[in-house]
Amino acid sequence: MLRTICLRRDIDLLFAQRQNLARAGRQTSVLSAVYVIREISERPQEAGIHLLLIVPKRFIKHSNKRNAIKRWIKEALRRSPMLSTIEATLQESGKQLLLGIRGDQAPSKTMNWDAVSKDIEIILSQLSKNLQI
Repeated sequence: MLRTICLRRDIDLLFAQRQNLARAGRQTSVLSAVYVIREISERPQEAGIHLLLIVPKRFIKHSNKRNAIKRWIKEALRRSPMLSTIEATLQESGKQLLLGIRGDQAPSKTMNWDAVSKDIEIILSQLSKNLQI
């Protein structure tokens, strides 16, 4: 189950200690991702994946287009079979993954459902390599 990063300290930690996972134009076509893995000892129910979706208003002016991109990312993550494997591994090891996914392009011929779903698969496969799953 994906949870959203809500706390300011978690967002600050994600950007202070981030590791690049994928960069748009290099590994992926339309999305980029950063992540941080941390140990959770005092609250084991908090282990798993916590997600931060970033779709800047600076690049995509209309809120309906920003929301569409966020829905595409969430749906692509939900449909991915690798997500449950990563989630189970994190639960077993008692770790928490803070994952930030950023989309910088408005919906177009290049930024569509197919491109987003392919990029999510690339991001999750790189993440599973980094976690040694």
